[in-house]
Amino acid sequence: MSRASVRAVVALWLAWMLPLQAPAAADTVRLKGGKTVDGTIVREDASVVVMVVSGVPQFFARVDVEAISRSGARFVTPTAVHEAAAVTPAEPIELNVRLIGRIRTRLTTFHWALQSYRNALRSTAAGRTRQASAEVHLAAEGLLPLHGGRFDPFSALADVLILLGLCAPTLWLALLLVKEGRSFTRIAELLVVGYGLAMLGMTGTRLADLLWVGLLGIPATFGAMGLLLAWMFNIEPRRAALALTLAIGLTLGTEYLLVRAHLI
Repeated sequence: MSRASVRAVVALWLAWMLPLQAPAAADTVRLKGGKTVDGTIVREDASVVVMVVSGVPQFFARVDVEAISRSGARFVTPTAVHEAAAVTPAEPIELNVRLIGRIRTRLTTFHWALQSYRNALRSTAAGRTRQASAEVHLAAEGLLPLHGGRFDPFSALADVLILLGLCAPTLWLALLLVKEGRSFTRIAELLVVGYGLAMLGMTGTRLADLLWVGLLGIPATFGAMGLLLAWMFNIEPRRAALALTLAIGLTLGTEYLLVRAHLI
């Protein structure tokens, strides 16, 4: 092969490989739940933001996006751009994007609400009662399936999917660890009833004007969940409390790993 032919082959190879290997500039999407995602925005409209993260398109509902930080020039893999651009803003896709966005947000809601409750306890100890009342109401509101202060069916559906897809397996494992194994059907029934009970407790906490009612409302709700577990499964309250504590710990640990792996 002549030298000119070798140069032509090398030039074609570089022309093909460089766009694929060039690093994508880091745009940042900050969601209303506090999570940030770095990647490259390849599409954006009134209902959805499409970002390529490690070559994989991810979709965020516009209503869940709090802020967007854009970088300068960027190179994106042709395959990822093609896949992202091929998505049309059809109604079923918009609904799926909104639901996926709600699931991501609701998965991290408990951590955020727990932090708000801790802040309320600190404010109470420091004598800042008005601030403590606002923070405990904020924690209760974060646990409710609300969006913009109103009931949101997408958030409620996301909660049910999280209960059945994540909380049910962790509770099943927790019950096995305390030697009180139960079927998934019974566990699902417990979680659905417990979810309704928890929403009633959080609604009362949110509407309460007295600070002490708000401060006791959240732990009382989880205590009621333990009693419900003991009653429905006919097990000792001590074992029910232990199983519930293990289930919460396993769920929070799983959520932490999912966040660290950038899966949510």
